[in-house]
Amino acid sequence: MITFQGLQDQKFRTNQVFVLSNPCLSPTCSHASILFVIEGIMSNLLLHLYVAILDTAALLAWPVEKLKHGIIAMSQLRELENVSEERLMLIESVNLKKVSPNQESIVKAKEAASNSGDLTKLSDVDIDLIALSFQLDEELFTDDYRIQNTLTKAGKTWSSVIQKGITGVWVWLQICTGCGISKPSDLNKKESICSHCGSPLKLKKKKR
Repeated sequence: MITFQGLQDQKFRTNQVFVLSNPCLSPTCSHASILFVIEGIMSNLLLHLYVAILDTAALLAWPVEKLKHGIIAMSQLRELENVSEERLMLIESVNLKKVSPNQESIVKAKEAASNSGDLTKLSDVDIDLIALSFQLDEELFTDDYRIQNTLTKAGKTWSSVIQKGITGVWVWLQICTGCGISKPSDLNKKESICSHCGSPLKLKKKKR
């Protein structure tokens, strides 16, 4: 599993190759050509400066130095403020890219969460993070199993922050606490009572 630092190093090496292999950076190039190439290099460096999306678990658990050049959702700042104002002040001093996902990406995130059966259990901040994964096509570091499940089923890349993380896609089952009948669950429909005996239903995850 590639680490956050590994992503930073990998993208830096990519930029080095771009600089060293560019044929326009030679003594025979005109000043205009060199300036054009330098502008392209700077744009490329800025584009790849921010290397991965970080969920709130990373913001709380990782050393501040490790968070540099990460990407977060604007909504995470409000979430973090509710947990620790002191930590929020530290986070705001770090070079993080703060992004609000666009509406198209939010729709994609909700569709992905609906397809995995996790939509009703994900917070608005969770949806924003998944949306950024679609919008920016960057890896998301998260310990949230439901986010991991949604991203896995959607074919998006993620890594865990501290925990081990899931090893496969989950399927959710509804099991009656009375008669024991089980059926595939649609978590997007909030059913809590068994249609056969009227007893409460409970959810159980099963690896596909």
